Amino acid sequence: MIMARSVLEVIITEKIQSPANEHGKDKTLNAKLRDAAKEGVISKRLGDLAATIKDVGNGSTHNIFEEISKDYAEFILSFMDTLIEETYQEDGHLAKLASLSQQLKQVKAEKLSINSSN
Repeated sequence: MIMARSVLEVIITEKIQSPANEHGKDKTLNAKLRDAAKEGVISKRLGDLAATIKDVGNGSTHNIFEEISKDYAEFILSFMDTLIEETYQEDGHLAKLASLSQQLKQVKAEKLSINSSN
């Protein structure tokens, strides 16, 4: 849980425009998550769920006897996959889709041009 919270903070810190506050100090993770949702880095829904990861990670850090079930830990790992997908891989997938769409339009235009000249 502590590692998930740490990874969450690294991802959000890297992706938001300004991870520092007006005094040049590192913002809290709560503030960073709010900024990430406002900036569209992550969806509001994902940001709300990410706050839970932060809270569980904080609890694990300060209460080493807090028990986390295997199911909950697996859920957290699955959530982290979703977070990584949304913040790093989604743009690449959308860019590939846009490129494919452009290629299909070009092929269609070429075929229409050939057919109209015959």
